[in-house]
Amino acid sequence: MRMKDDSYQSIANKPLEWLKLQPHDTFRPQPYEQLAKIFREMGRDSDAKEILIAKQDAQLKYLEKFSASWFWKIFLKYTIGYGYKTYYAIIYLSVMLLLGWALYAWGFASQFIVHTSQHEGCYLCSPFNSFIYSLDVLIPVVDLCQTTHWIPDVGNSNGLLIRVAIWVETVWGWLFSSMAIASLTGLVKKD
Repeated sequence: MRMKDDSYQSIANKPLEWLKLQPHDTFRPQPYEQLAKIFREMGRDSDAKEILIAKQDAQLKYLEKFSASWFWKIFLKYTIGYGYKTYYAIIYLSVMLLLGWALYAWGFASQFIVHTSQHEGCYLCSPFNSFIYSLDVLIPVVDLCQTTHWIPDVGNSNGLLIRVAIWVETVWGWLFSSMAIASLTGLVKKD
């Protein structure tokens, strides 16, 4: 009985090392799933999550490189941690928000972002706010009025640069907010 307890403790304390002892001829998900189940039953949810992430990483090694499923798995790994780390997407969104904030503040100060004649006197869009402008560009389903009333002056190269940045930030926002929502709602299959 004592030997069994010691073996169990070594597995419980170093689960990933134990899983690496499996044969490497094929991917075997069952040991990962079983160990994650045991950890969840013990109330060690964060350890269970790490085991399931390790399972996804191990499976990735057996996929054909550069295939569609390999690219998808890589994409999920780095955007939302296979659905276990939604905060990745939130970090990416926050970084883009801050970069946009700095760029639009510079663009406005340099007069590369100008007011449109639409809706003069709108209290929501005046004065220009580079943080709200960046948020308006980044969050795809919210209209904060900034992008409606302030636009880059594309008559010069810096205004065109800001226009391209808006396109990039918009795509970034759609991509990472969609991934965060998919992860939070369980649309991304974790197991």
